Amino acid sequence: MEDISQAKKEYYYKRHRLTKEQVSDLRDYDENWSFDESFSKQKKFQQMKIVAELFYLTKLFLESGLEFIPMKGPVLSWRLHKDFLVRRYKDIDLLFDIEDIEKVSDVLIGAGYEAQYFTLPKTKNKRHLVLTKFHHLVFQHPDRKVSVEIHWKLSTHNTIRRSEVKKIIGDNFESLSIQGYQFKVFSNEMEFVYLIIHGAKHKWMRLKWLHDIYCFYRKKQLNFDKVLELATAFKCKHLLLQSECLVNHFFNCNEQVFADRISRNSNFNSLFQYTIKCITKAEPTSEILSIKEMTSSFLYLYKAFPIRSYRIGMIKDLMFRELDMSDLILPDRLAYMYILYRPISFLKRRCFGKN
Repeated sequence: MEDISQAKKEYYYKRHRLTKEQVSDLRDYDENWSFDESFSKQKKFQQMKIVAELFYLTKLFLESGLEFIPMKGPVLSWRLHKDFLVRRYKDIDLLFDIEDIEKVSDVLIGAGYEAQYFTLPKTKNKRHLVLTKFHHLVFQHPDRKVSVEIHWKLSTHNTIRRSEVKKIIGDNFESLSIQGYQFKVFSNEMEFVYLIIHGAKHKWMRLKWLHDIYCFYRKKQLNFDKVLELATAFKCKHLLLQSECLVNHFFNCNEQVFADRISRNSNFNSLFQYTIKCITKAEPTSEILSIKEMTSSFLYLYKAFPIRSYRIGMIKDLMFRELDMSDLILPDRLAYMYILYRPISFLKRRCFGKN
């Protein structure tokens, strides 16, 4: 019979992508756990390739006059741990202004990168369709095999207008120097709120996202009044309490920063229990969901983000899917007729297992 502690260790390392430096913060950590060092070294070698790619891209975009903000990934690992390898990541996420996306795409393609899934359309209506309905493009260099996600939104759907997001970011950033490279990054409070929105959107399915929140509580001098102000602006202050309760549940802490500042709404307990269920599943949710999983996920997000614009975006999501863009062969003036193709795309995946 497999040793229970060994099984738990593998569960946290492979399912939740926690490193051996992070698992010691868990409530049920066992100091006798040992890790497969060869597996760990492979992952860390890949992450050093990602760091090198980030530095290369920073220079490439600087020379092209393009400004960006790195999200999550190696820069977050450095901010929280002063080490690129404590936090696990598999790609690079960069946030650009939406007006720069076409130029960013051209610069990457000119540098030998290839678009994954689909390229940014050159025609007006198709490009508008992609930029309004989706939130990122994915590129990869054929030789170095590192994925780069180019974002123009903080999340799949904004909780407030794009102009408001742009102003908030413009008022809440700072400069960070890493090994001679200068990065524009979110302020600590802005980063904290962004990570909570990101984690909640993904139902906190991986504990590595909650560990980031745990580390901000432990390692950063956060201005929690500013955090509350930003979360209120993004209409997500209820998620501050959710994340705090989840951190207390899984990690060695008992934070009470928001317990007295934010009241629990009628959906709090059901949402909390649903996230616990998602976190403790043996495997994360697969890309192709069952009808039951789709319904549960939709209802969770509908309740977790009780904002009209977000909910409208969720409903529109039922009609648009980024992987379908490669099949979009309609003339530009008929681009929005793609909505009629969406049911066919859905049936293809359900009946034939095709993306």
